[in-house]
Amino acid sequence: MAVGDVKKEENLIVEVFTVASAVDIELGEIVWNSGSGIIAATVHSTVRGPYFMARKEHDYSAETDHDIPCVVVGLVDAQVTPSATIAKGRYLEIESDGDLDILDYTSATGWYEIAAISMDELLTTDTHGLVLLGTFP
Repeated sequence: MAVGDVKKEENLIVEVFTVASAVDIELGEIVWNSGSGIIAATVHSTVRGPYFMARKEHDYSAETDHDIPCVVVGLVDAQVTPSATIAKGRYLEIESDGDLDILDYTSATGWYEIAAISMDELLTTDTHGLVLLGTFP
């Protein structure tokens, strides 16, 4: 699979969102709706999700239509940057670069950053991996 791919069409939910002004989005990037449009998800004290995955790359300055499809719920290949090997079935959180990494289970404050569940083992050399997106605690 390649970044941005969908593994299963069954139970897939895709919605169209407007990209926030002057924001570029990468294919397979985890995004959230800031209220002014979707932007790349990064660790930020006010970001609480929900999180989606962009199904289309978007260069704001080169496009005139600023609506792109995003996976809201589904089994997809998304951007990851594992800091350690991540076992299948672990929660993934948003990192400062906007990619997914293993949730810090030792922190009581990070549960709002849960964005996905790993559905394959993810290695530190992986740049994308199979994850389940949806609504989590």
